[in-house]
Amino acid sequence: MTVDSEETATKPNEPAGEGSAAMQTPGAMLEHERSRQGLSVQQAAEGLHLDPWIIEAIEANRFLALGAPVYAKGYLRKYATLLGLAPDVVVARYDALTDTLPVPTPVPVITTTPPQRPKWPKYLAWALLAAIVIAIAALAYQFLWPMLEGVGISSVQSTVTAPPESANVAAAPVAIASGPEPASEARGRETAPTLASAEASTAGAAVPVASNAPAVTTASADPMRLTLAFSDSSWVEIYDAAGQRLLYDIGQPGQARTVTGAPPLTVVIGVVAAVKVQVNDRDIVVPRRANRDSARFTVNADGSVQ
Repeated sequence: MTVDSEETATKPNEPAGEGSAAMQTPGAMLEHERSRQGLSVQQAAEGLHLDPWIIEAIEANRFLALGAPVYAKGYLRKYATLLGLAPDVVVARYDALTDTLPVPTPVPVITTTPPQRPKWPKYLAWALLAAIVIAIAALAYQFLWPMLEGVGISSVQSTVTAPPESANVAAAPVAIASGPEPASEARGRETAPTLASAEASTAGAAVPVASNAPAVTTASADPMRLTLAFSDSSWVEIYDAAGQRLLYDIGQPGQARTVTGAPPLTVVIGVVAAVKVQVNDRDIVVPRRANRDSARFTVNADGSVQ
């Protein structure tokens, strides 16, 4: 009996009664060794720098109160080292218990496609931009088209169809004899004098006039004086009865321009409100079309306007 007692005392890592079920738990091993060394719970807690309730939980095998298994194993290793027990043996006893926290299984990351954001703000921006462009185009059409229609087109036609000056001089009597054109044919009058003058000049050059041919009666008319007074900038064009250009310019504010030519005179004004017109020192009313700033009209030999 003495020998057994000495062998038991010399093996602190193998406490007495190790074969019993209670001694197989890590808490019982640590509690038995602490009591054998004469340490209180408070002293063991101070030696480990832990709270006393942690020591009590370890010795009672209440490892769930300690949190995750990694923390419980850390406490067991420190406590076993303090008491001089083998940490691996104590941890192995802990792993054999069934009331420990299970190691959490990693949850697979579920990747989902985020919902697509509506694209209507992008479409709204494009629609707004299109509306702005359309509005600008409408304003440009409203303010610029009258001038382009009344000035630009007629100027291009006059440049293309204007005959040489010699032909205009030769054709002047024929144009005067033909008389003023109707108002419905006002747009095509740039080309009419040109064709008439060309035919007259060709006929005059190819066929000599016989002495016994009937005389051609021409209407005689005094030259007409046309005065334009500008209160603002405006484009003007003036052509005489032979289609000869008398004025083709932009009038400036405060300026007055006077031309003289054989009637009827064809007049194109870009901005009617900016020009005051006089025929032989007599004011005339410039005809205007609805919603148009420009005007195109003819002044006859008797001073009438159409």
